[in-house]
Amino acid sequence: MAEGKVTRNIDSLKKELSLPMVFCVALKQVIGGGVIALTGVAIGLTGAGVPLAYTLAAMTSIMAGIPFAIMSSAMPVTGGTYTWPTRLLSPVTGFLTLWFFFLTNVALSLYAITAADYISVFYQNFPAWLQLPKPLLAFLILTLFYLLNLSGSKSTAKVGMVLTLIMASAILLFIVTGAPEIQAANFSELLPNGFKGLISAAGILLFTTGGAAMVGELGGEMKNPGRDIPIAIIGATGLAAVAYVLASSVAAGVLPIPDVANKPLTLVAEHVMSRGQFLYFSIGAGIVSVLGIINAQMLWGSKSLLVACDDNWLPRKLASVNKRFGTPHYLLTLLYLIGILPIALSLSVKEISIAAGITGVVAQIVVIVCCFALYRNHKGIYDAASFKIRSKPLLMAIIAIAFLLNCFLVIMMFVNEASAMTAMLICGWMVVGVAISAIRRKGILENKIEGAVAGS
Repeated sequence: MAEGKVTRNIDSLKKELSLPMVFCVALKQVIGGGVIALTGVAIGLTGAGVPLAYTLAAMTSIMAGIPFAIMSSAMPVTGGTYTWPTRLLSPVTGFLTLWFFFLTNVALSLYAITAADYISVFYQNFPAWLQLPKPLLAFLILTLFYLLNLSGSKSTAKVGMVLTLIMASAILLFIVTGAPEIQAANFSELLPNGFKGLISAAGILLFTTGGAAMVGELGGEMKNPGRDIPIAIIGATGLAAVAYVLASSVAAGVLPIPDVANKPLTLVAEHVMSRGQFLYFSIGAGIVSVLGIINAQMLWGSKSLLVACDDNWLPRKLASVNKRFGTPHYLLTLLYLIGILPIALSLSVKEISIAAGITGVVAQIVVIVCCFALYRNHKGIYDAASFKIRSKPLLMAIIAIAFLLNCFLVIMMFVNEASAMTAMLICGWMVVGVAISAIRRKGILENKIEGAVAGS
């Protein structure tokens, strides 16, 4: 089959996403409900030095995001996590990277259950007949965002902008109301657990400050991806870093450190806010924050699989794009089913989510390798990018640091979080992926890097 005669599903996607839309998607990936739960944990490790831990985590996330920004600027394509390794390394490497990366979408079930937990707090005093079971509530939340995403990426992104603004205003409210209450005496002793505590806290907070690079999946639906994606990745992470440093300064500075260590951020919020302000903060930084993550992941979660279907790894019919709304309705349905299945079967969402986190970082490592391959083997394409590092020593240092940081993160996740069940899940998932690649590889369309760049 000649490649020129193939009608790709990705060509049916609508280029509707503007910089503000994509920036909000990236910001939503960085600022999430983790700030409520993890700030207290970080205070327990660093004391009043928690702003330093957030700063270190954000700098690390920006460092790891630079290769993604470079790749997105040089090759702004749909589903970059799959397309880049396919064109720069090998088709099998690209498919296995996709296979690992796609497992991250099962975290939709975790987000839905977390949102249901937050929401249930607000109606626990309602009559019993008004209180929905948490699994049913989680199911309804996923269903709502599934239907929203079916209506088109532009409407989804607009809703995401509203959710992001509510979340950001809630965190800003916490900062503004809490700043006057800061007691300088609380900062008399920084880092009581020394450098070890700082590193441990920064490692934990990486889960909060990372994630903006996922907008690289949306290149085919953006109006100016080569310019906008780097701005979104680096700008959103930097803006979130400022918000986190200010919020954590309030969290550590208002009450005595022993009172807030390993406690949720809501403890300080309740102390500095009126009842109405606290309610808005709880909804905006808690419920709305998690809902925004679900919305964003439904938006970008199917894009790499869409391109893989176009390459014949999976049936191309699976990636059909609805002519009216410009959305891959079958793939969105697949994402939806992956999200509700653990809820319906009462599976261990924690084990699955840890496995998804590990495989997601592995996919990031492959993309970092792609950045090195692009510079080494396709210098012309690299030089044509609007965002790039001109100094070779600096670029190589950034790539090496990003690679090592992500490898370290995978190891730490395995050592500290992964159980035997998690390891079995990852191995089983990988075996299935290898089997599919062995069966389908002979029918894969030949797609060269020049085609990917031209298609951008």
